[in-house]
Amino acid sequence: MEKAPYLLEKAALLRDKASRALRLATGLQEADKARLTQFAGELRDEAAELERQAAAQTQPRSAEQSRDATKDEHKSKKGRGGSNDPEPQT
Repeated sequence: MEKAPYLLEKAALLRDKASRALRLATGLQEADKARLTQFAGELRDEAAELERQAAAQTQPRSAEQSRDATKDEHKSKKGRGGSNDPEPQT
C-alpha cells in the first residue's frame, strides 16, 4: 500500500487536473463541455478516495486492532524461529 504523503500528493494533482478541465470546458460546445465536466468529476472522486486511504493510514489503531497485530507478530516470529524462542532442549 502506498504511503499517506504520496497519496495526498497524488490527490492534489488529480484535483488540479480537475480544475483545469473545468476551466477548459467553459469555452466549449455542450457535448465537449459535458464530457470534460464528467471527467473532472471522476478525477475529484479518485482524489477523494486517495484522501480517504491516506486518512485511514494515519488514524490510530483501536485496542482490538493493536492486539490482533501483536498476536500476528508473535505467530510470525514462532514460524521463523525468532530470537525470542527458547533453544530446543535435547
